[in-house]
Amino acid sequence: MSEIKTVSLLRGDDLTHFKQVIRRIKDSLGDASMAELNTKVLDGEATNLETLTADCIAMPFLTEKRLVVVERANGMLAKVNKEEQPKWVQFLEQLPETSLLVLLVEDTRKKEKGQWLWESAKTYDWLLKWVKSHPGLVELIDCSLPNQNEMPAWIRKQAKSQGGEILINAAS
Repeated sequence: MSEIKTVSLLRGDDLTHFKQVIRRIKDSLGDASMAELNTKVLDGEATNLETLTADCIAMPFLTEKRLVVVERANGMLAKVNKEEQPKWVQFLEQLPETSLLVLLVEDTRKKEKGQWLWESAKTYDWLLKWVKSHPGLVELIDCSLPNQNEMPAWIRKQAKSQGGEILINAAS
């Protein structure tokens, strides 16, 4: 991840990958204690646009940026009806430069008609359309666990990233 975008949409079922991306974003904020002080974590099941707006417009304390993470953002995004979508789009487009917003959408890939699709993408399809039209403002990061065929290589990669090694037969 090179440049940190104002909005990061993380979707998938690899919660470890979610944590790694959030760690990299927090590290970009500078001093760890200041980053922690300037990080707000919200539960998407209980968050609405007003609460999110208030947290995103709050000024950071002794640092340049403030990080707002919405866990289980599916719950929040699924409630956005067609009439409310313009308000949400306006909110996203007018986020202050001092805020970084991370939306964690737990979703699972499934194979349908020979193509990999996200199971609940329809519930946040309006957001995906906006994401595609704003590449300079938002980053979409897919964080899916590997499928059965990809799993042995993934296990070896994870072991190596943690300073270990695992034989291919042990990973399969």
